[in-house]
This record gives sequence, structure tokens and C-alpha cells, in this order.
Amino acid sequence: MFIQQVANTINKYNLFRQGERIVIAVSGGADSVALLYVLLGMQSEWGFKLHVAHLNHMFRAEEAFQDAEFVRQLAQKHKLSYSIEEFDVPAFKRRHKLSPQAAARRIRYEFLDKVAEKIKAGKIALGHNADDQAETMLMRILQGTGQEGLAGIPPQRGKYIRPLIETSRRQIEEFLKQATVPFRQDASNLSPKYLRNKLRLGLLPQLEQEYNPNLRNSLNQLAQILRAEAEWQNRHIEQLLPQIATSASQAVVLKLEAFRKQPLAVKRRILRWGIAQLKGDLDEINFSHIEQLLKLINAERGHKVLHLPQQIVAQKDYQTLSLKRQAATGTAPVYDYPLSIPGITAIPDLDMEIEAGIMERAKLSDYPAGNEAALDLDKLKQPLSIRNRRAGDRFFPQGAKGAKKLKSFFIDHKIHLDQRDRIPLLVSRAEIVWVAGYRINERYKIRDDTKQVLWLQIRASGQT
Repeated sequence: MFIQQVANTINKYNLFRQGERIVIAVSGGADSVALLYVLLGMQSEWGFKLHVAHLNHMFRAEEAFQDAEFVRQLAQKHKLSYSIEEFDVPAFKRRHKLSPQAAARRIRYEFLDKVAEKIKAGKIALGHNADDQAETMLMRILQGTGQEGLAGIPPQRGKYIRPLIETSRRQIEEFLKQATVPFRQDASNLSPKYLRNKLRLGLLPQLEQEYNPNLRNSLNQLAQILRAEAEWQNRHIEQLLPQIATSASQAVVLKLEAFRKQPLAVKRRILRWGIAQLKGDLDEINFSHIEQLLKLINAERGHKVLHLPQQIVAQKDYQTLSLKRQAATGTAPVYDYPLSIPGITAIPDLDMEIEAGIMERAKLSDYPAGNEAALDLDKLKQPLSIRNRRAGDRFFPQGAKGAKKLKSFFIDHKIHLDQRDRIPLLVSRAEIVWVAGYRINERYKIRDDTKQVLWLQIRASGQT
């Protein structure tokens, strides 16, 4: 009965292909061991090849090493190839300020992805069961979630598959008992300090006893209904995305004019999609974060920045909203280099260089292009230097009525916040005389009485 039910789930969701190579995550606990034995029994029929993967998270000292040894012996007993590694997840958790569950999940999935890539596996099998589904649903209801959260744990997401997702923990344990298959007991599953354990051991049995004896089935049915509806809605979002968003490995950019035309439900899904593109998941992202993003988008003027969990930064900049990893904001370190006149001055921080030359005013015939500048050399106070912006910078833009803050100049020209540190400034003592690529200082422009011209060109390093 149990094996047939698992086979039905596999066929229902098309979890395997004939002859496929499969990584199976084996912790040593009842669920993963039962999954291993079920797949071993199907191996001849399906012709797939199993590879056992186990990660010691180093949370439980000697007990965790015993789990790893148990899995090693299990793989060897059935003549299966295996990958067993350890990782100091507690240290990773402290370093990145994550919860134990979030840190373990991230490292575990990275490990499984690495193993699958190494052996060229098409699928990674996990041991989540119907009780896990019900507990997850109840936990998300209590913590607050939307339709995606209530869709629960999917039978398949990408290469990850869950053949036991429609079988109960009781069925799994009964199968192992009848087959006299040993497995490891994780003592942390009995600790009441974890929310999932509190629900499993306390609230869920109480709700079943006092309100609905079929509550687990009801929660699983709700997950199936909402998952199907979420899949339909996501297909609709995918059709809209080309009009609204562009994405790369380090950034997602939303076109606000198109975004603002969408219904609220669609807006929220697009924002969640954008964050997931960068993070790979929505861990630690909740309703309040999405509402803060919507508030940021609706702000009327200027640049606005919002910091989200795990180094995600949202930046509203006139017609776009950019979601980025904080480490990839494009800012440059503080720099300050003397300008060689004549000669070429390298700006290694930007992989750029500025060439400077001197000519007679009478020989100046071409009007400078955007990456060039012509200044009245005699009015400049040397030495000149090239640096990036500093707090309080001001200058007198050519054609303006007076001096203004450099920050205001950047805003007026719609220069993205994450690009402002990358714009070189030519400085005469403390005064900005050229915002490279944009505007010179009114005080140093070429006039009828100019005798010598300082000609400048900024370009990528190595260009001529």
C-alpha cells in the first residue's frame, strides 16, 4: 500500500524519467531512509541510478558524526555511490546573522546542487512527507503568509522532487517497522524550542482532537488547491514580465510606468518574483517587506533606498526600481589621483583613464564631445587632481545661474545613486572644474580672451 502510494505520486507529477540519475538526500532519519528503500525497490523498473548525499551541519556534535557514519554504511551496504561532507553551519549562521533553519537550508541546498552537478544528476530527491506539508501550512498561517506560502511544499520545484509528499509519517514509520529497516532518531525533533516541533507535538494534535480529526488531510488539500491557482497566476505573470522587468544575475529592474498599471495582487507577485530572482528563495521576506517596497515605489520625488534582508537593496530612481545585492551596487572606493599635464592619468578603481593636453586657443576648432572637456588653463590653480565625490561637494555648472550642490546636479540629470561614486571629478585645489562626461565649471569655460586650453578626454583604460 505504502509503496504503491509513492508510485502513484511519482506518476501523478511525472517526477522521474526512465534511466535518470538521481541524488537522494539521506539524513539517516525515518523519512529519507524510507525514501531510499522505496527507490531501491523501483530501481530495476525505472532504470535510474541513485547517488546518496549527506551533509553534517555540525549542530549536534558526536551525534551528527554518527548519523554520517550510519548513512555511509547504508550506501555501502546497497553498493551505492555517495557524497558525505560536513560544514560548520553554526559559524555560517553567526557570520551571516541567519536563523539556524535558514542557514542550514541554504548550505544544504548548495551542497545538494553541487553534488548533482558533479555527477550530472537530473533530479534531487527529498524526503518531505504529508505531515511536513500540514505542519508547514499551519506554521505559515500563524506567521502570516500569502497564497504562495499557503501553496505549501510542491511535489517538484526544478530538479528537486518529493516522492513522499502525499504519504503520512505514520505510513512511513509503519513501512520501516514491517521491513525491519533501522533509522536514526534526531533528538532535536523533540525540542520544544523550535516552532515546527511545538506545532507537531502540541498544537496540531490538539486541533485534531478538539476541532477536526482530518486536519492534516484538510491542510494538504488546501495546499493542492492554492498551488494549482498559484501556478496559473504565475503563468500570467510570466507573460507580463517582458513589458515590466529585466533581470540579470546581480540585478532586477522594474519599469515603473508599466508596473503601476497592474492590479495590486500582480504588483506583489512581481516584487516577490524579483527578490526570488536574486536570492533564490523568499526566506525572511514577509508581507511588511513587500508593502514597504510598494510605499517606496509610490513615493513622489527623488531617490529612495530600502534595505531588505540578506543584503538585498531596493532603489527607486525616477522611472525604475532596481533590486540588487548590496555587494553589487557598483560603487567605487574613495580615490584621489594627481592629474598628469600633459599625459595620461589612470583611474584603476574604475578601469578608466584621462588624457590631458595643452593647446593654443587659436587651434581649438572642435566643440568638446560628452567625454571631452576644454578649460581655460590660465584660470586653473595647479596641481589638479581626479577624485570621486565627497560630502558637501558644490560646483558652478556651465550655463547655470550659480553654484549648486553636486548631489542636486546628479538628481537633475537622473544619474543613478549607485553610479555617482563612479563619476570622476577634476578638481582645482578644492573646487570642482569638470564633472567628467557631464559638465564643466562655468568659471573655467573658454572665453574670447583665453590664451591656453587644457584639453581633456576620459575613456576606458587602453583605448586610444
